[in-house]
Amino acid sequence: YINMYKSMGVELLGPSWFVMQNYYWSYPILFAGAAALVIAKQFFVRQKWISLTITLAAVVVVDVVSSGIVRALYRPLLDYMEKLNK
Repeated sequence: YINMYKSMGVELLGPSWFVMQNYYWSYPILFAGAAALVIAKQFFVRQKWISLTITLAAVVVVDVVSSGIVRALYRPLLDYMEKLNK
């Protein structure tokens, strides 16, 4: 994927570079970790409101991080389109 951006003349900076370099280990840790947390809390947490709070927190964290990943991946393409329109 990085070569695709380089061939277009787009420079990968900050978050975009990090996502491209580390997706193979960071995605499983994030998504499998959140799933494992939600499943494990079913066995160890007995209070309903704490259980719901943990589930909500896991959903919010996964949503925020996945939205950030999408923005990081689209940012170089949007910059490239902005360059072309000038």
